[in-house]
Amino acid sequence: MSFPPPGVSNTRVPKWVTVLFLVTVACLSVALVCAAREYLLHKQSSTAKALKPTRPALLTQAVPQPQKNSPPEPPAPKEEAKKQPVPPATSPPSTPKAAEPSPAETTANVLEVVLTFDDGPHVEEWGRDRNYTEKVIRTLKENLIQKDVKAVFFVQTHAPGRGGTPVGREIIAAVAKQGHVIAIHTGSFVDHASHRKRAAARPFDVNGNGTIDGGDGASGLESDMIQAKVRIYGLTGRVPAYVRPTYGERNETVKAVYERQALGMILWDIDSGDNTGSPPVDTVNRNIHEGVERCIAAGRNQLVILFHDINSRTAENLEEYLANICIAARRLGKTVEFPTSAERVIEILSGKSYE
Repeated sequence: MSFPPPGVSNTRVPKWVTVLFLVTVACLSVALVCAAREYLLHKQSSTAKALKPTRPALLTQAVPQPQKNSPPEPPAPKEEAKKQPVPPATSPPSTPKAAEPSPAETTANVLEVVLTFDDGPHVEEWGRDRNYTEKVIRTLKENLIQKDVKAVFFVQTHAPGRGGTPVGREIIAAVAKQGHVIAIHTGSFVDHASHRKRAAARPFDVNGNGTIDGGDGASGLESDMIQAKVRIYGLTGRVPAYVRPTYGERNETVKAVYERQALGMILWDIDSGDNTGSPPVDTVNRNIHEGVERCIAAGRNQLVILFHDINSRTAENLEEYLANICIAARRLGKTVEFPTSAERVIEILSGKSYE
């Protein structure tokens, strides 16, 4: 015979009693949870109302929205401040003002400089950084002194190795297209021919009609000038207006030819000396400084400077020469301006007079 362990009743609980007990416990738990939730929500709402800040009355009012396509509302007029008596205007201190420079004074401080290049064009192939004339016009366009400077190129239109070659003619046209002035240095078939000697020579058949007549001029020089004008016009679309005699040598006969052909003679105020035995750069700079100082001392405010575009050192060092022109002028209180249009170049040249 066996007995149940101590403390354990031998009586069995009916199953329905157990089920009823569990259902009751579950219902009580749900009720307690709901009651707790209601209590917490009520407490949170009361706290939020107590902490809510009070907004200004103006901000709680509804703001009317503008109707579509209606003009904007004008701003509300501001409340006028209380008018205060306006104090009388006080005069500024009687410190004398610096006088503004007059146009004449301003112009007097400017030194206009026209750069001129003789003997070209250089006829190395264009676009390969070997052509000196090309380097010159590239520096004139882009440099640290003044961009887009325009110059005068006194060319040899028919000389062999110059304008007498197809490449030379192409370069003359290219220089003109860049906005520079093309003028005559020689129109002879001989390089650097003397104008005085050509003025004593017989004319030749320029117009190609087989005879020497009035259309060919009265001398070899006049024939040269006629055919040079024709070639430059054909390459640039402009009839040249200026000529520079080789070495600057001229006489009355030479000048008479220029006059008949409506060519103004242009010499120079400063010879850079860049073509005398290929001098060092320092020598050219010294010539520039001395020439600028001499011309300013003489009261000139428009200068023509002689260079040569077939000179390799000029092509390589032109920017330095431009800088030294400006430095020399600045020492004497002048500001250099280089012309930036062919029209301005021509205006300056038209005011120059040489005997």
